[in-house]
Amino acid sequence: MSYNVFILTFITILLAELGDKTQIITFLCSTQTKKHFFTFISSTLALASSTLISMFLGGILRYCIPIDIINILGGLIFIFIGLFSLRREKVEDGIKKLLSPLSIFMLIFISEIGDKTQIALITLMLKYYNFWEIFCGATLGFILINGLAVIISRKTADKISTKRINIISSLIFIGIGIVMLIYY
Repeated sequence: MSYNVFILTFITILLAELGDKTQIITFLCSTQTKKHFFTFISSTLALASSTLISMFLGGILRYCIPIDIINILGGLIFIFIGLFSLRREKVEDGIKKLLSPLSIFMLIFISEIGDKTQIALITLMLKYYNFWEIFCGATLGFILINGLAVIISRKTADKISTKRINIISSLIFIGIGIVMLIYY
């Protein structure tokens, strides 16, 4: 097992999801229900499912794109994701009403389509092609970030500045992209 790929994936997922709409959805749903465990499980399963789809797509694209282009595109994609995340839209209040485990799963799964996390996972799969390391790193990242969202929602629902969290994670994402370009 390549621990470097595992750790890189884990950190990438933490940064990509920190303050992201899916973490906010998990947070909001958890503030509106006493079924925190179901919120946690539903959101984590939705993210793990979207991870498998992203990795499959990345595995296929790996055979179509030369490795030098993958390395350059990977760095540029991370920078783009960071810049794009700085312009993130606010989450609608209507999602607070979607409280069943299945509706939370569907809401998060659908909101992940084309999300920066999926793009990051496709990029990691293209570059490293280590299925288990990427899947395990991503899943552990999702477990941690969703667990934090649920726990924090119960303790400080009215005190968190998601805007500040988003700015910090976006800047770190841009930094990862720059490092990828420098060391490709």
